[in-house]
Amino acid sequence: MNDLTLELPNGDRSGEDATWRLPTSSVEDRQVRDGVLVLDARFLGMGSSRRLHHINHAGVYATTEERCGVCRWFETRIFRIQRNEYVLHHAGRTIVPGESNYVRHDRAFSPTEVIELYTIRNRDRDPFLTRPAARALAQAVGHDDDLRDAYENRAVL
Repeated sequence: MNDLTLELPNGDRSGEDATWRLPTSSVEDRQVRDGVLVLDARFLGMGSSRRLHHINHAGVYATTEERCGVCRWFETRIFRIQRNEYVLHHAGRTIVPGESNYVRHDRAFSPTEVIELYTIRNRDRDPFLTRPAARALAQAVGHDDDLRDAYENRAVL
């Protein structure tokens, strides 16, 4: 099977209704067949941690101990199937030889739950949204009034 991560939509397709084929490792979803979730939905938005320039790493690619937002990055996408039914698709991407992309998805059943799934909580700091999550939500609210209301009234800024 081809690498379906190459066919995932970018932000310029936000607001588009289509049948989407999303690669996933989430096996608990009954709609997943052979590692692919097929859904008819509106693509709402996308965020990415990808950078334009390599950091200073010794080789062409970052080693497993090094971080580089060109060699490895995270992408997240929001899809709305119907009112109060969303899919959040997450992709850990890599161009490092020998490494594989890691993909999974979550389902959310309210706009507030979408925001909660993106909210990072730990004991050492206040809750926050990552840059990719904030960007995906910022795109999505232009295509979903319910999500916009939840985003504008969220507890975590």
